[in-house]
Amino acid sequence: MSDASGVVTWQSGGYPNTYFNANWTSGGKISIAGSECTITATGGLTQLTIDPASCSTALSLPLTGAAFTGSNFGFW
Repeated sequence: MSDASGVVTWQSGGYPNTYFNANWTSGGKISIAGSECTITATGGLTQLTIDPASCSTALSLPLTGAAFTGSNFGFW
């Protein structure tokens, strides 16, 4: 789930149903609903913030139930 300001909160039950990676850092990339976005802040395993203006395809925020993928090393 992502709110209108880009705060992304992990929710159980999705695919692959894993938490955010603890090694992800500010400046890293995450793909949400097929759109690649820049991470601006991390908040542990269940929350991070993206810059909505950085997304490769505009996301319609707020967004609920979107799949995500990202690098295991904090960068792409």
